[in-house]
Amino acid sequence: MRSYVAYTAVSLFLLGAAGCSGDPTNSAASNDPGASESQLEASKAVDILDRLKAIPDFTSVQEVAPGQVANARKFIIKISQPLDHSRPLGGRFEQRFALWHVSEQAPVVLYSGGYELREILSDVQPVIKSNQISMEYRYYGESVPSPLTPDQWKYLTVEQSAHDFHHVVSLLKSIYAGKWISHGRSKGGMTQIAYRTFYPEDVDGTVAIVTPLQTEFMGPRYPEWFRSLESRFPQCTANKVGFEREVLKRRDVIAKKTLAEAKEAGETFTKLPIQKAIELGIKDFHFGFYLGANPLTDCNDFVGASATDDELYAAYDNWVGKFSYSDQGIQRYDPRAYIYQGCAEMGIYQIDETPLADLLRYPKEQPFCYFLPDGTNPTYNPLSSRLTVHYLKSEAQRMVFVYGSTDAWSGQSVQYPGVEDAHKFWITEGPSTGHVVHFTSLKGADWTKASTRVQTWAGLLPGATAATAAPEAVAPKAEIGAASADEEVLWPPKLYFRNRARKNAH
Repeated sequence: MRSYVAYTAVSLFLLGAAGCSGDPTNSAASNDPGASESQLEASKAVDILDRLKAIPDFTSVQEVAPGQVANARKFIIKISQPLDHSRPLGGRFEQRFALWHVSEQAPVVLYSGGYELREILSDVQPVIKSNQISMEYRYYGESVPSPLTPDQWKYLTVEQSAHDFHHVVSLLKSIYAGKWISHGRSKGGMTQIAYRTFYPEDVDGTVAIVTPLQTEFMGPRYPEWFRSLESRFPQCTANKVGFEREVLKRRDVIAKKTLAEAKEAGETFTKLPIQKAIELGIKDFHFGFYLGANPLTDCNDFVGASATDDELYAAYDNWVGKFSYSDQGIQRYDPRAYIYQGCAEMGIYQIDETPLADLLRYPKEQPFCYFLPDGTNPTYNPLSSRLTVHYLKSEAQRMVFVYGSTDAWSGQSVQYPGVEDAHKFWITEGPSTGHVVHFTSLKGADWTKASTRVQTWAGLLPGATAATAAPEAVAPKAEIGAASADEEVLWPPKLYFRNRARKNAH
């Protein structure tokens, strides 16, 4: 196994510590290279629930209804993880994940949405008829230290997450001997390619969907991407920008109406003064519109210069949210871990401010980091992203990337998908070409190529000659269909709250 970055010594220490923690299957035969075949078979004959419960670091194993997978068993498992993997004897927390067990011989899909646990099937799972593990990211959902103090946020890093995943995979490989495929969407895709960077041999292939990657705090390729994107939909752009400019022109009216309603509702604007909240909210909307809207249909709903003050205010509340950036709105925003990671390591978006420039009082400023957890103020550190870029450019193999040609986040799509058997696809037509595309959005020859590669990596097809990754091609222009907001979209706040309300309603 190659040595990649300076964490190797830590990794070896952790592997040694894991070896000292006890036999994860509670059977000496499992780890004894001299054990007889009959002993090994006897170990495998133990019921999977008992085998899982025998793993020392698994603090809770509960079997639940399997749901979507026929002939499978499903478990919700909690594992004890170090807050800091370089100090495994220090503080700990419980991390949650779901396991769909099909068989010990089947491949395994390791899925991450990058956020809280979502008990849904990866769309790679049916392609290879695999077991599936769905991981909850540290500091999301129930996988949070308790109590969580301001000084513990520094352990929410890409590298610590990679060690979390490695810990789980190392333990479960004592049960599952088949091939492993990692899969993630959006931030989950970022999670998986970072995990491959730190532990390149843990899995046999990776499928990353709508996965941005940047090595600067504000992604430098976004403005050009937006200019290209908006040039494809000139009428939509004219309507949308017309609305944005009208709000900024009449910001005093919007501010007066917002503050009047805020007084009655108990909302205040001290962290972000109202005038600033309006401007930064419009800039957020300028980016976020393409995450949950359809440029062919939704642009007809915009109002402009002919709108009354009341009509403009109602439109502003609908698209941006009158209290999205109030002090209380900031507190209501739950996924603070997402904000912390963006400000500390992942970086944030950057818009092309040219259409609004003459009306801006706060140019080159975004509201994102105003939503940081109380007591935190991280300094952006691009090291983990640079390591991932270097890995993709120099060593990555068996990678599939899929992007939507009208997705806002595609502005920072990976430029180098890998050096061998690595593939980058664009979704340019179909029900959606935005941030809601999936692996199964691929069609025709692209689907055949991608699914065949994944099946080959999973050991279901004979090996084929690896295809060397070509330089990044310009994304084809889209012929898009209907788009819808995805519940994994956490920003901007209005879209997040709308999706959460929709999710709760179901």
